[in-house]
Amino acid sequence: MIGPVNHAALFPRLSAVVHHGAAGTTATALRAGVPQIIAPHMFDQHYWASRVRAKGLGPAPLSRYFSSDALSSALRETIGNAAVAHRALSMAAPIRASHGAQRAVEVLEQQVSARGRAQSR
Repeated sequence: MIGPVNHAALFPRLSAVVHHGAAGTTATALRAGVPQIIAPHMFDQHYWASRVRAKGLGPAPLSRYFSSDALSSALRETIGNAAVAHRALSMAAPIRASHGAQRAVEVLEQQVSARGRAQSR
């Protein structure tokens, strides 16, 4: 285990990312264009793990209390799999081009501004 790390800087250097499946980590791995192995624990992590699998961007999710054998198997299934790597890489460019966070800020600013105008009337 490691402490805090800049995922956006680290993930593009990896062959695959093993993580818990939170939305932000999943999105960062998608933008990096690398396959993902997810071990979801709670809430939306199960959803993101199933979407990664459905899109062919990684293997079936690991259980919360996975064994070293299960992780080894998932790594063997993922690393070196040209089809998975290609799918992950092909999804990265459109996601990076979408500027989703910037667009979300713009929408929120519009909503706050509109609400402010409505309250001042």
